[in-house]
This record gives sequence, structure tokens and C-alpha cells, in this order.
Amino acid sequence: MAAFCHWLEYEGTIEKPITARVRLPQFEKLFIPTFTPDDVEKLLAVCEADRRYTPRLQKAMTARNKEDTVFLSDSGKPLTIEGVSKLFQRLRKEAGIEGKRVSPHQCRRYMATTQLASGRSPLDVQRQMGHSSLQMTNHYASLGIQHLRRTHEAYSPLRAKQDGARSGGIGTGYWEEE
Repeated sequence: MAAFCHWLEYEGTIEKPITARVRLPQFEKLFIPTFTPDDVEKLLAVCEADRRYTPRLQKAMTARNKEDTVFLSDSGKPLTIEGVSKLFQRLRKEAGIEGKRVSPHQCRRYMATTQLASGRSPLDVQRQMGHSSLQMTNHYASLGIQHLRRTHEAYSPLRAKQDGARSGGIGTGYWEEE
């Protein structure tokens, strides 16, 4: 609607600009859960090539699924986008992962999320991912409540702990039960 009004203003159909009064609705971003370490283990376990293939093709497909940058189809040819999609659909089904997207993009999200949760600098993750801004890197980070609790305990000035003991009687950990 705002674009249409801008066009009307530009064309001179509207004498007085009205777009300054137009406010776009705010919406909550959809939280996309990432893999757990258990999900990743399941995915890697189902990447082993099927015994129905020849030993040579079995070796190439296992490498394709685990360590090589060249992705091959069952016939040994490069995978198409559709082939990659079908591969991840099969991996999801065989690994038994439910309620989460299983895709190359989700693997990228998992990598960024686990590195950020482990304490890697967001700037380093931004550079590695090739993002133009930290805002995009933050979009990838699906950090859960456990991470928020841990970082709150580590960095809260009122609840900081020194060498595992309470500091100066300022208070107990926010999340701890007494």
C-alpha cells in the first residue's frame, strides 16, 4: 500500500504526501529450530552408502555424503538442486528427524548456531559465513533458553561468579533454585 501511495505522490495524483503517516505492521519472526548434536549424529550415521551399490560406487557415495566437496548422484554424476533436495529428504526420513527442516541451509544454520553458542566471536562467524552484516549472522543464530541462562550467569554484573563461588554477596544465580 505504501508503494502504491508513493507512486500516486510521484505521479502527482495526490497533492499532499500521505506515506509519512503509513505505518507498516510489526510481526514476530518465525523461530526455526536447528539441529541438536544428536540430530547431526543421526544424519552422519545414515550417510553411509547402501550395500546395494558396487564397492567402488559405495566408497564414492560415502565420501560424497561425508567429506568430499563433489556431490554425486547414484549414477556417479554431479547432483542437481533437485537431487540435493531429494538426498536431504531421504536423510531426514532415515535419521527419523521430525519437526525440523533438514536441508543444506539448516546445516549451515547449525554450524553458525553451535559456533556462536560455544563462544566464537560473532564477527568471525560473520566472516566465515560471508554475511555482509551482523544482523544476518544473528538471523542464523537459533540460540535456546539454556544458552541464554548460561550467558546470563556468565556476564550479568549483579550475578557474576568468580571461580565458581558467589561474588561478594550480591545475589544468587538468577536461574538457580535455593
